[in-house]
Amino acid sequence: MYNVSFYLANDTAGDNNFDARFNGKSIFTAVNSAVQGYVRYTGMVQASTLGDIAIAFDGRNGPGTLYLDNVSVSAVPEATTWAMMIGGIGLVGAVMRRRSALPVVTA
Repeated sequence: MYNVSFYLANDTAGDNNFDARFNGKSIFTAVNSAVQGYVRYTGMVQASTLGDIAIAFDGRNGPGTLYLDNVSVSAVPEATTWAMMIGGIGLVGAVMRRRSALPVVTA
């Protein structure tokens, strides 16, 4: 899973169209005829393999300009990853606790 986010704005009212695609599949489409300041858009997407990641943006603003800023794609850990991490921390804690409970032998 990946978290995709970006900011989008336009400077002129008109025929504004915008499309964001992840691996060829549309994840966000906007049709807007009014002037819009920067708005953050975010969503979760899934890739079938690690190397299978492509993001594309396509837009048109009749008489003006569309502005795209601060594009971010970040991996989201799977639930099994979290479970393994928590289990590992618990195991380390149990070993440390057992180690402190053993009697100290001096010669």
